[in-house]
Amino acid sequence: MNNKCKNCGSTNFKEGKVGFGYHAYVCENISSTIFKSGVRSKLLTTFCLECGEVQSFKVEEPQLFKK
Repeated sequence: MNNKCKNCGSTNFKEGKVGFGYHAYVCENISSTIFKSGVRSKLLTTFCLECGEVQSFKVEEPQLFKK
């Protein structure tokens, strides 16, 4: 991963979770997830502390999706 912001050139990054209280999740792509408790994992982001440019998104526990 590039450790330099492509927007402003800063090297000052922070990782955080998407959402507050209720986090953003990546969920299994199954029909009618309202009635099924499918696999899900929090979505994390790495962003520039100077300009806010998002460098990446990643799934916190990708191994949960392996079958």
